[in-house]
Amino acid sequence: MNFKTIKKIIAGSSIALASFAAFAAPITGAIGYSSTADQNDIERAFDSTSKFLTTGDGEVDFATGDLSSLLGMSVPSIDFTYAPFTSPESWSIGNFTFQLNTVSVKFDDFGFLALLGTGMISHADYDDTWFAWQYTTQQLGNTFSAGVVPEPATLALLGAGLIGLAVSRKSVNKK
Repeated sequence: MNFKTIKKIIAGSSIALASFAAFAAPITGAIGYSSTADQNDIERAFDSTSKFLTTGDGEVDFATGDLSSLLGMSVPSIDFTYAPFTSPESWSIGNFTFQLNTVSVKFDDFGFLALLGTGMISHADYDDTWFAWQYTTQQLGNTFSAGVVPEPATLALLGAGLIGLAVSRKSVNKK
């Protein structure tokens, strides 16, 4: 197979991937909010028998990308059992719905709790999009942050573009 054939295959693959990705409209960006901690909630969070948590009402502190419209919006209090985590928990901010699908305890000791997990962000105008999240609570307050996880198709498109760039640079260097 000669070099021109390889270039055509790469170009065709790139166009095919680009057209496939054009159908997708994933949500982009990151979000974070904080809330005050109620001492009763902290005690329940560290009770080794219940592993129950109330986040408290909060406000969006930072938001980027498609989530930037949520900046300053209020966040409802969320009650959920984090260990064992058995069912998805969800809540809405604006027109976005956040669903926690996995929860793992990173740290749970001495008045401090850190949870990690993944979930799905939904909005009527976008495709459902995976995100990674982190929640921490201590006596001073609670923080939640989440960022969108890149789609495999997006990563494949980026990879194809980099390969195309390398191939075109190689052909320029040969001349």
